[in-house]
Amino acid sequence: MPFAARRRCGTSLHSLGDGIEITQGVEISRIESHDGLVAFHDDTGLVATARQAVITAPAPQARRLLADAAPELATTAASATYAPCWTAMFGFVADALPEHAAPIHEKSGPVGWGVWEAHRPGAAAQDGAALTVQAAPDWSEEHLEQDQAPVAEAMLAAWQVASGTALGRPRHMAAHRWRYARVITAADADAPRISASGRIALAGDWLAGARVEDAWLSGRMAIERLAAVAA
Repeated sequence: MPFAARRRCGTSLHSLGDGIEITQGVEISRIESHDGLVAFHDDTGLVATARQAVITAPAPQARRLLADAAPELATTAASATYAPCWTAMFGFVADALPEHAAPIHEKSGPVGWGVWEAHRPGAAAQDGAALTVQAAPDWSEEHLEQDQAPVAEAMLAAWQVASGTALGRPRHMAAHRWRYARVITAADADAPRISASGRIALAGDWLAGARVEDAWLSGRMAIERLAAVAA
């Protein structure tokens, strides 16, 4: 059964992170596995070590990071392929929200998917109206290196045409480029998900499919695999 985020995708992570020290703004450039530990390095040196680790990076990044620490997992990651996705977010005054506006789904073009956030399952009352639009893979690939502002403008104009709804100027507008967004080909089903050492496991939607539940379930399976080795 498909999963849907309630309110914001990161909401469920807030409670899961309680009591955990989380470091942000660090780009891991190298992972090593030796002496019973997994070591994470950035460009300045060692950042952290752990007895076991779950790697949740997109497949192209996981492949690069695990080339030395777990080459068998790097091979698993190499079998997955992605398409990029431009996502645009718009905020309007409250009366811009149509009473009946079904999500839009298209296979190509600047509006691959679009929805008013207030129409998501379990959405709370919002101060204003928020619209999220995701471009289809072909359009995202074609405009991948374009600047954010013209991309957002083009996607908003296309959504108004596709929906038949004329909107005023948004009070908030932003766009984000996801280079590794949509899984086109999932990793080989028979490829390993845990390293030969039992210290590193993979997780991510690219291991099974392209939906949020694939990512969630792969994380649960990664923990189960590591726990079985540690027991």
